[in-house]
Amino acid sequence: MVQTKKITHEKNIGAIKINNELEKANILLQAGNVEGMKEAVRRIKKEHSELRAKFETYFQLMRRAGPTEQAVNSS
Repeated sequence: MVQTKKITHEKNIGAIKINNELEKANILLQAGNVEGMKEAVRRIKKEHSELRAKFETYFQLMRRAGPTEQAVNSS
């Protein structure tokens, strides 16, 4: 259960990071900064990939820990 709480906390942090990057990208877009936008998109993709991996770990733990009707396949 402790490991599940840790992963849940990490997912929250990951979601916050993605949201922050999206806000930065919006500011860059409004400013017309194309190069900054390219970098922002790269960071968003990186954060998304890391968050997705954390979700995969979480769902694997849920499948092992409980009944199948509570576990969800993230695919």
